Amino acid sequence: MRIGTQLKDKQPTKNGRLVSTIVIVGVYLLLFIFNSLSDFFNNWSPLRPIVNQDQLVDTLVNASVRTLFSAIVLLIISTVFFLGLKEIANLFFQQNKWTKRAFVLLNSTYFLVSNLVNIVLIQFSIVKPELTLIVYHDKFSNNMIFLIIVGTILLLNLMINPIFLKLNQRLNKINLLHLFGLSIIFSLGFYGINYVLLNKGWTTFLYLIGIIVMIDSFAYIYGKRFGKIKMVPEISPNKTWAGAIYGIITTIFLMVVVSILYAIPIIIGMVTKSNQPLEVIDPHNLLVNIYYITFYQKTNNFIIFWWVFCGFAILVLATIAILGDLYFSYVKRQYQIKDYSNVLRGHGGILDRFDGFCFVFIAFIVYQIIISSVR
Repeated sequence: MRIGTQLKDKQPTKNGRLVSTIVIVGVYLLLFIFNSLSDFFNNWSPLRPIVNQDQLVDTLVNASVRTLFSAIVLLIISTVFFLGLKEIANLFFQQNKWTKRAFVLLNSTYFLVSNLVNIVLIQFSIVKPELTLIVYHDKFSNNMIFLIIVGTILLLNLMINPIFLKLNQRLNKINLLHLFGLSIIFSLGFYGINYVLLNKGWTTFLYLIGIIVMIDSFAYIYGKRFGKIKMVPEISPNKTWAGAIYGIITTIFLMVVVSILYAIPIIIGMVTKSNQPLEVIDPHNLLVNIYYITFYQKTNNFIIFWWVFCGFAILVLATIAILGDLYFSYVKRQYQIKDYSNVLRGHGGILDRFDGFCFVFIAFIVYQIIISSVR
């Protein structure tokens, strides 16, 4: 996300920024394409399980091909994750190259292996019915899997971070706090991204990206035009209250419009007074994948409540995206760097691009766990 000017540095060329932008867009397109082909829950993929006599039927071939496409998606995400870990390692482990490599290798290996296991469990859950309970039918098991992953990440970083900082002669409370914060937030954010792509599909991923990109862009535009009062000038000089407030309002309005577009199948079903179940009315589960519940066949009061809740959820996620930007900028200020790297010329580093992303996707996963547990 955009940040204020910090230390003077060579301005990247326009060509470099253009190339980086093309690469970023290309990565997103590849994610959307391969994810749509590997989508297990929606009807986008020709390889999806089919309904036969009210039961889902899958084949070993289809499950294997979907797993391959899911693995490609994971490989793309893991590459970006690997580059982000290198930026964290370069910031804290400058004295000892071995600790850089070990930090990146341990975190990236666990990320790759744990997500690959999750892919196999999901894609083969119909072919191997004994996996179904583990994957999504048992809320306790599903939440326990997530807690095990989170707990392992926390334990891993609690064990290795102090040791690696000490080997680099940089062990103190400030460095340990910032290293732990960046490592955990970045790791959980990318686990969230992979979870959304694998379990919720590319439409949910696009929806969340829409919130992040809109608040980022509109806050910048309004801030340039109307911003006078700075939010936190010592952290991000370009962040203004006007930009944040107007940006959030615009984001809420536009994303509610997007939500209405996502809800068209449901609206049509209600207007025609269809008695068909939700999975028939909305086979792609556009809103279900995001909010877990919809307003289909509900009372008027619930419909009003649902749309108010939708706007509130967008407000919360947009605010969280801004906080993510400020946190990552704060860490850069502490270490007097302009960007985490120049791997994306004109855009900074991976951490500069995925600051708000990490916070938003973590918040989304927490919401999914809470709502699925109480429903």
